[in-house]
Amino acid sequence: VHSDLATIHYEQEDYGQARRHLHVALAHQPRQAELHFRMAKAIEDDPFADPERAQYHYRRAMSLAPRCAEYRREYGRFMVHHGRAVSGIRHLTQAANIAEEDISNITDVALRLAEAGDFRAARRVALHALFRNPDDHRLKQLWNDLRFREARHEQLAAQADPSSQPMLLPFVSPRRHDGGQGRRSTGGVASLRVDPAATPAGPHTTRRTRKRQSR
Repeated sequence: VHSDLATIHYEQEDYGQARRHLHVALAHQPRQAELHFRMAKAIEDDPFADPERAQYHYRRAMSLAPRCAEYRREYGRFMVHHGRAVSGIRHLTQAANIAEEDISNITDVALRLAEAGDFRAARRVALHALFRNPDDHRLKQLWNDLRFREARHEQLAAQADPSSQPMLLPFVSPRRHDGGQGRRSTGGVASLRVDPAATPAGPHTTRRTRKRQSR
């Protein structure tokens, strides 16, 4: 009864009441993995609850049902969402290994890994599934989706990296030669002096004169 009431309140987003009924249900069935999992969700989805409390129930559910891919997958997502990417990615990968033939599970895990920024792990999960099911259109769509997301991710990263942007150099304002008095440019930018054309001096002039005389 309390489990059913918890479901009703959860669907109505009345997470506090849902937790109250789940607490009573857990008092009677403390080793029921599904109840711990639902308690974790009722805590995590409540914006006014402490999400750290959900971690205990996620881990309790996994310990009671270690072969349940859903519990491990959701725990991995939870850890990534709360800034513990390394642990989260590890549990997401384990969830994929637990239910290798479940296409929905594989799809969800791969997309969660991509959201965590580990596109290499996401591609590996998708490729392994494609190897086992080469004609499955859902996996082909997943692969294309992952490639698109990775390309978009790299594009955004390049735009955010200043070192990847073209360098704009300031133009140099010239300082013209005017009767020996140059005018310096303003703005603190180094200036160039532009001299008028002049006849080369020294041996170059002498050499040209001798050639003309020899002719």
